[in-house]
Amino acid sequence: MRLSFVFAVLLSSHLSGQALSFGFRAGIPLVPALAGGAAGMPATFGPSVELRLWRGAGVAGDFLLRRATVAGGSEAMWRWDAPVTAVYRFPGPVRPFVRAGVAFNRVFKGASLGELRHAGTSGFVAGAGVRILVAGLRLDPEVRFTRWRDRNFGTRDSAVRSNLSDVALMLGISF
Repeated sequence: MRLSFVFAVLLSSHLSGQALSFGFRAGIPLVPALAGGAAGMPATFGPSVELRLWRGAGVAGDFLLRRATVAGGSEAMWRWDAPVTAVYRFPGPVRPFVRAGVAFNRVFKGASLGELRHAGTSGFVAGAGVRILVAGLRLDPEVRFTRWRDRNFGTRDSAVRSNLSDVALMLGISF
């Protein structure tokens, strides 16, 4: 008997009752993606998915689009951010939660902004928030921090450079 078959049979009873939820996540970055004359703080948005496992634990993933422009310039940077996190929701009528995991990003437009060092990089992500139930919807406002391993653009002394730290106010809506 193959080991993968035995593993699948043993886990099937545990995974069959678990909930998979899909939704949408949007946020307002508190730190601009580009330092050195970045203009505005546009929103971050995209689809999200969460697999609730057991006793408040789960795994979540987002696929977020982010846009940043440089002051006085018409060129914009477009970047996908994909955080994958472990989530723990505390029990009780008010459902606070914490999350931690890894995030990946990929710049797909904006190479003319400056020195493109890395089209993609990874980093650590952590967040905390509270779940609110409203008319069958799950609302998850949270504060999220991401520390990137390397810059997408520029060096520490460049006029236009990527920030290594991101802080954002996020709102997730799931069904």
